[in-house]
Amino acid sequence: MRNADASSLRLTAWTTLAVAYWLTGTLSHDWVSQIYMQIFQQFGRDAMEAGVHLLSLGGLIALFVFAWLLERRAHAPRLSELLRWALALGGLWAADALLVSTNIERVHYPQYAILAMLLKRIVDRDSLVLLLCVGLGIMDEFLQYVLFPHYTKYLDFNDFVLNLAGAVLGLMLARGLGLRGILASRAEARLRAAVIAGYAVLALVVLWAWADGRLIAFRPPEGGFDVFPAIQEKLSFVLSFQKSAGFWSVTDYGRRYHILTPGWGSMLLAALFVFYAVLFRRTSAEPGSWRVQSSPAADNGGPISS
Repeated sequence: MRNADASSLRLTAWTTLAVAYWLTGTLSHDWVSQIYMQIFQQFGRDAMEAGVHLLSLGGLIALFVFAWLLERRAHAPRLSELLRWALALGGLWAADALLVSTNIERVHYPQYAILAMLLKRIVDRDSLVLLLCVGLGIMDEFLQYVLFPHYTKYLDFNDFVLNLAGAVLGLMLARGLGLRGILASRAEARLRAAVIAGYAVLALVVLWAWADGRLIAFRPPEGGFDVFPAIQEKLSFVLSFQKSAGFWSVTDYGRRYHILTPGWGSMLLAALFVFYAVLFRRTSAEPGSWRVQSSPAADNGGPISS
């Protein structure tokens, strides 16, 4: 009974921490943007971009050192785990090279890496961690676009992908640390079913809105940044107030990046999720692997007491 009460308390604590963390990151976009603009105005774009770039390189070096320490901790790290690291970092590099318009956008990587690690302490299935991160990332960017359309100018599917890249990195770190979920396996299965049902409802709503002509791919902002305009007496949703001239968009300081359209962005996000979900498919721990053994309580549907 004490173990069950302790597990329930830990589950509540970790869930509260994860929700509070996500809400803080989601609701602080405007505050962070204002700080960024103040620093930008004081030091200039070149200094700001260079500073963020150096911080990014420092973080990458720290990540490599941390991964090396984890490797030394393992008796015999498997080649499959090293391959996962390579594909996780390769995906992050590709997203960074193609989809980032300014270095400050790299904040998505640590933001969602931390979120993935928190969620990994709640649920055990890697694919469910990624599924939750994708959904929370979509909600994050949707709220940012609805609340500050004059700043974002379009529903940013690029950020959806950057969030997933950060979550994959966080999941790799969680695996290396041997983090396991506290939630009982039956409860986790119910949560997974509920999340999948939520995605299905979202897909049906989007398809209905598209078929009914309520999704507006592009609308000039001359009349203001109204995300939910009434067009022909129908409440509609504007996906973008900015139209890209071609595959590459170019910032006013010469940086090239690609803006994902909603269609291609949705397909890419789904493809990447399936790819990484398969890559991180749940396997039983083997001698020398970085995964810790599951507890008998979790396997029998009870809470993990570790």
